Order: sequence, then C-alpha cells, then structure tokens
Amino acid sequence: MVVLLSFQQLKELNSHVAKASRQTGHSKEADDLIKLVHLAINELIEHGQIVANDNPKIADRVYQAYEELHDAGSCLLAATESFVHEPSSQIKRSALLKAVFNLYPILNKLLSIADMVDISNLVKMLHELEDHLQLVLDSRDENSLDQNLDNFAYHLDQVDDAVKRRQFDLKDEDKKDQLSAARANLLTASQLLNVVSKTHFKYENLPPAKANCAAITSEIREFVNRIVTIIQSPVGNEESPIGETASVIKKFKSYLVGKKANSCSEQRLCSQLQELLEKITNNATILACSSFTGDNRREHIVLLCKSLNKTLQILITEYQKELRIAVADHVSEALIAATVPLQVLIDAATNKSNEELENYAQSFSDDAESILQAGELACAISTNAEGIKLVKLASNYVRTYRLQVVNAAEICSQVPSDMTVENNMDRYKELWNKYMRALIRAIDEITSVDDFLLASRKSLKWSKNNNLKKLI
Repeated sequence: MVVLLSFQQLKELNSHVAKASRQTGHSKEADDLIKLVHLAINELIEHGQIVANDNPKIADRVYQAYEELHDAGSCLLAATESFVHEPSSQIKRSALLKAVFNLYPILNKLLSIADMVDISNLVKMLHELEDHLQLVLDSRDENSLDQNLDNFAYHLDQVDDAVKRRQFDLKDEDKKDQLSAARANLLTASQLLNVVSKTHFKYENLPPAKANCAAITSEIREFVNRIVTIIQSPVGNEESPIGETASVIKKFKSYLVGKKANSCSEQRLCSQLQELLEKITNNATILACSSFTGDNRREHIVLLCKSLNKTLQILITEYQKELRIAVADHVSEALIAATVPLQVLIDAATNKSNEELENYAQSFSDDAESILQAGELACAISTNAEGIKLVKLASNYVRTYRLQVVNAAEICSQVPSDMTVENNMDRYKELWNKYMRALIRAIDEITSVDDFLLASRKSLKWSKNNNLKKLI
C-alpha cells in the first residue's frame, strides 16, 4: 500500500512539474507534495526494516532495494527543492523529471519483493492450517476436539480471506479460476470436517467412520497443497476447453472448409480418413497441375475434389447430429429421478436392513456413475467451454463424495438414533443433493433441447413399432 501511495505521489509531482514549468514564483502546492513524497519514502524505509526482520531469507534483497530507494529518494528531494525555488528553469525541470523516473524501477522492485513476501506469508498460513488439522485429529477428548475444531475454523477464515485477496489481485484469468475452484473445494471439505471428525471420534472402531475421516483429511491437505502450488507458480491448463470429440470434428471440418482443391498441400492429418483424403486430393491436384492435362479435365478434377470435401462435410454434420441425439437419449435416461436413490439408501440404513442397504448402496453408486457418464458424453460433443467447466467441476464433487455418502449411510445403519451420526448423514445428504442438482443443471446447459426432442421422438417411435409387432 505504501509503495502504491508513492507511485501516486510521483505521478502528482510529475503532473505538477508540467504545470509549474509554465509558471514563475514559488508554489505552496509543490511544497506540500515534497513533504508527502519525503514522508512516503521514510515510511517505505521503515516498513522495509520490518519486512527484512520478518523475512530473513530475503533480507539482503530488501536491504539492497531500500538502499537504492534511499539514494534515489535523496536525489529526488534535492531536485524537487531546487526546482520549487526556480520552476521556470528548464535544466532544473529536466533534473527533477530524471530523478522521478529513476525512482519508478526501484518502486517496481519493491512491489516485486512485497509480492514475494505476501506469497511467503500466505504459504506459511496454509501450512499452519495443516498443523491445526493435525491437532483436530490428535484430540484426546470431546472438549479438546471442540476447541481444536473452533481453532481450525478461525484459522480457515483467515486463510480464506488472504487467498481471496490474492485471487482478486491476480491478472491471469486462468489462474484466478483455478484458485477460486481450490478455495471452494477447501471450504467444502472443511465444512464436512466438523461432523466427520466428531463421528469418527465417537465411533472410531467403525470402518466407514474411519474411512470418511481419512478421506476428508486427505482432501483438505490436497486442496491446501493445490493452493500453494497455484500461488507459487503459474499454472497452465493445456486441456482443450471444448470436448474431445467436438475438438476433433471441429479440426476436421475446419480443414475441409479451408482446404483448396487446387493446392498441393503435404499437411498430415490426425485420422486415417483425413490422411486418405489428403492423399486423394494431393494426387488429384498434382495430376491437375500437370502441363499435359487439358483445361477441361483440370477443371473437372478440381470440381470433383471440391465435391468430395463438400460430401464429407455433409456426412460429418449428420454424424454430429446423430451423436448429439444419442447423448441426449443417454442423458434423459440418466437424469430421471436422480435424487431418489439417495433417499432409498437412507431409508434402508434407517430400517437397519443390511442386505437392502448393500443392494441400494450398489444401486446408488450405479445411478451416480450413469449420470457421470452422461456428463462425460455431453462434454465430449459440446463446444460450450464454460458449460464443460461446470460439468467437470460438479462431476468431481459427485465422484469425491459418492463413497463417503455410502459410508455415512452404513454408519447410520450400525449406530441408530444417534444425534452425531444423524447430523453427519444430513450434512452429506445436503451436499450430495446440492452437487447433483448442479451437475444436472450443467449437463442440461450444454445439451440442446432440440436434441432431447429428437431423441424422445425416436424413442417413442421405436416403442410404438415394438408394441405393434408384439400385438401382431
């Protein structure tokens, strides 16, 4: 903040120099600016001493930068005072401007050091959060567990505020999105820590309780490490923003549209079909370009090459259409009563029927997998980059918590009528329904209504014909 203030004051001083060069006499406004610049430089130097003491690893760099600041600041103040007394002097004006510009790179260096310090402090806070997590796991009694959970929550709020500020300052949109996602994941996992750790503490001999506690702990550590990685280095995402199948088709179509039939291109294509097309059109155009080929024959060959490209474009378009309808059919089947299996699973756990619970747990997992597959298929043929991001984000949550939900139901079955266990199950149910709804909305967003209608029409037509055959 002090560095930014100095930048602003230098700009004001620079602006004042431009005005004062057209005036004569002494300016009170310039005197005020001199005092402000002098004050800001002194504050920077004092702040630098504190930074160096708190960060011994970069103390040498800090001291070097502040020595440069002290020297450049002294030159600036001397040049400013000289200019104020004789504002019409071109020489003194030039000397002052030079002193101002000499200070800018030093302030930039200080900003860079300040950024390093911020990152270092944030990483330190994140590691301290891991220490508080370990204290939760090492709690010896319920009182210490509650106290350690409160301390963890308090420190988590501080960490989240610091990460949020860091996210706000980032200019890289990709990195900003990654940091936002990691923050959200950390908060979600941390919210579950309370009920999961209490359930595990109370029933540590139950394998499902132990498994969920280990899973949540692992997730929190993973997301902390992910945030550390993001803030310490630029993280690039090389994955295509659109679906894989859509990407391949788009590339093929763009090649077909852009390819000139009378060019002798040697471009290699990805698929066997594209490779064959390359060879066919290349050989045809080489023959067409021959001096022994008549004009009429050359035009006919070029026309056939264009016709081949056009025909393939039509086939690819129809292929895309059938793919979209197939995906819409799969999605519509998968999304029917998506939240019902969870309620059936909870009812089976409440009724303490182990056989039913096992069957419904498998059914719950299968239905979740079916929806995840529907999401993957929808992403594969979609070109909606933002929609695909949302589907993948929601899918990650569903995958992460699927087994934990089953574990929570098993705990309910083994420990009936316990408030801690019921709270644990309710929290998982709430999260599951939340992310399942988010996943369904995201899949719906990247799937065309027309494709759903076509899929429904074809399904009804097939059912009608099938029933007629049975009647006959």
